[in-house]
Amino acid sequence: TVSDAEAITRVHYNAAHGLRPANFYTEDILNSWAPSPSAEHRINRFRSIIESDKEVVVVAELDNKLIIGFGAIIISDHEIRALYIDPMYEHQGVGSKILQHLEELALAQGVNILKLEA
Repeated sequence: TVSDAEAITRVHYNAAHGLRPANFYTEDILNSWAPSPSAEHRINRFRSIIESDKEVVVVAELDNKLIIGFGAIIISDHEIRALYIDPMYEHQGVGSKILQHLEELALAQGVNILKLEA
């Protein structure tokens, strides 16, 4: 939901800045790709994505409702737009479950080939 935008922004920031990609990119590049999770323009961008009819965003939550990952898909374009997991929860199957759910959403709409540009 739209109320998840701030947590999604936090996961995006943590994933970009906290994992191995941080070893290959300058801080300026990382900040342009994943600005501070408190950046209002970034939170608003995720809100607009969540509200759009074009893109579907799904989240992974712990029992305490903490969002630890998210994925996004544009089914009409056959495209997975995002898949990010908070580094504290990597290697636990969270990303695989999100990807499987995105694939199931696509299959339900008759889409059996998806692309992901990285």
